[in-house]
Amino acid sequence: MELNPLYRLYVQLNDKVNSLAENNTISSTTDLSDIVVRLKAIESRPTVDNEIANLKSVIQSLEVSNNELREKIAYLSKIDTIEARIYNIETEPKVNLDDVNARLSALEEANYQERLSTIVNRVNNIEPVANTITDLSFRIGEVEKRADLTERIRALEMSISNSNV
Repeated sequence: MELNPLYRLYVQLNDKVNSLAENNTISSTTDLSDIVVRLKAIESRPTVDNEIANLKSVIQSLEVSNNELREKIAYLSKIDTIEARIYNIETEPKVNLDDVNARLSALEEANYQERLSTIVNRVNNIEPVANTITDLSFRIGEVEKRADLTERIRALEMSISNSNV
């Protein structure tokens, strides 16, 4: 209540009236009715303590709402920046394809297709020779498995000579 300005005015006026009464400057002719009427009017006014308390509670709730809105705005600004960053990631390639393109053009200029077709033709020409070599190897192996030829020829000569007799 001491913080109420009307109460302070009342106290100040009361102090002034008391100081005037002590100094005997107030005489019986001094009219204090105006001051008394004004003081009674001030006393009869409704107090604003309840309104001040209500305003404090409203201000506190507004501060809480304001903080919530600030948090939501901060969240939305983060979302806005994330959206821009995602757009940048989607639109800007992060892989440098210049080196890959240079290597591919070097491979294309080396004319490997013609080289491969030449090698395929050579392999096709070698296949009959390889088949012939395989056949000859098999036949030589079969001949080597047989008994010694000189022995067989002698056996034939003996059987021919015996048959003439």
